[in-house]
Amino acid sequence: MGQVHRYALDCPDVGLDAALGNTAEVTVSMSLSSFGNPAWESIRGVRFSMLHGPALVAVLITHAALDDIEHGSQENGYLARFNKHRSALEQAASAKHQRGEVEESGAVIVQAGDLKMARS
Repeated sequence: MGQVHRYALDCPDVGLDAALGNTAEVTVSMSLSSFGNPAWESIRGVRFSMLHGPALVAVLITHAALDDIEHGSQENGYLARFNKHRSALEQAASAKHQRGEVEESGAVIVQAGDLKMARS
């Protein structure tokens, strides 16, 4: 997995230095929105997109996170588990995005540890 980077996203009053990335951390106040985008399985997990204003944000829910959400149940496939728990997974992705924990590409990767944080 890549490093987590913190970016200034859509924060008009953080100043030019922050907008150019010259700050360690900027809080993002706008959460991601679900729009019913179809999800698909990939080699790393289940992928789908959410909206941040008018922009699409790629989201990956790792296999480990999907295993953890049903405590390792092998009855259903990853996509079925994702669909069953989509709302909670979208909330975890939105919370992570809101904290500025995004990949260099702008994608949000939800891992098992992120779900534990969301339950606390």
